[in-house]
Amino acid sequence: MGIKNVSLKMIAAELGISVNSVSHALRDFDDISEETKIKVRQKAIELGYMPNRVSQKIKAGEKAVVAILVESFSNLYYNSLCNELFKLFYEREEYDCQAVYLNNNNHLEIVKQCVLQRVDILISHSEFSDEVLQYAKLQNVQIINVRNDNAKIKTDVVSVDDEMGCCLAARYLWGIHSGEKYAYIGFNHEIADYRYKMYKAELNQLGVTDIIRFDIDEENILVLYDYILNGYMNIFCYNDDIAYKMLNELDKISYDIRKTFPHLHIVGFDGLCEEVPGLRQLSTIRIDYKAFSLALYEMVDFRLKNPKEPYRVKILPVTLYQRRKKE
Repeated sequence: MGIKNVSLKMIAAELGISVNSVSHALRDFDDISEETKIKVRQKAIELGYMPNRVSQKIKAGEKAVVAILVESFSNLYYNSLCNELFKLFYEREEYDCQAVYLNNNNHLEIVKQCVLQRVDILISHSEFSDEVLQYAKLQNVQIINVRNDNAKIKTDVVSVDDEMGCCLAARYLWGIHSGEKYAYIGFNHEIADYRYKMYKAELNQLGVTDIIRFDIDEENILVLYDYILNGYMNIFCYNDDIAYKMLNELDKISYDIRKTFPHLHIVGFDGLCEEVPGLRQLSTIRIDYKAFSLALYEMVDFRLKNPKEPYRVKILPVTLYQRRKKE
């Protein structure tokens, strides 16, 4: 248990530096070296230092503030999850909820913004560095990660079951017909890499070895079209957003690509056509956004009431949604 009323002077005395240096280090000023900042943060955490804003808030009995880190306003997956989350927080009225926007992937600035806005818990899809996590911990900003990075647990995690989704996609495509050629469409990203690995592993278990990975953009869509002409009719996309972009680009080459190639089968990930009115039908790995938001809410509630408990992980199941043929 930390020492009560730990002051900057106590931290300075422990480290043999000035109070001013401690103050600047804790506020991440540029006049302090990174080495000193790390030492100061570690000592502050060790002693149980609590910033004034946190102690004042506790005394005032204010509602805890939960922030949701939004990486893209145009991403329908974020919109679907955020809509359910905001609705749930509004209905429960236990905590205040707001959005913060990620700009230039500067995670440290996001945490600083949360400190200024008196945020208690940040819900994020981004994986933060050890430095940023340490800074957040020092400022009493808890992090809940909305992804399963299969690494050492450094925050609470609420995630959908990526491995289950990839296995469902692989087995669905394998069971559709006897085609031997498979493709994975993604981009350069850790989660995209992980989903490809799981998809490939499951197909290998089924005896499939001809699997290509393709990172798509408008300039190489003709290359993908050539792959389809050469029999790569089983395609799993990292998410629905990529699947829709791919379909739109392929339709420019061959009008209604799925009618031109009736044996072409595409599976996305996110289940957006069941969430967003007007989207084209797409076979996809479906996420239950209501259950997802409820699990996040419960994790927030637990962490606020049990700040010292070990980190927890909650993995939610997914299902396969098969598109309706008539659109």
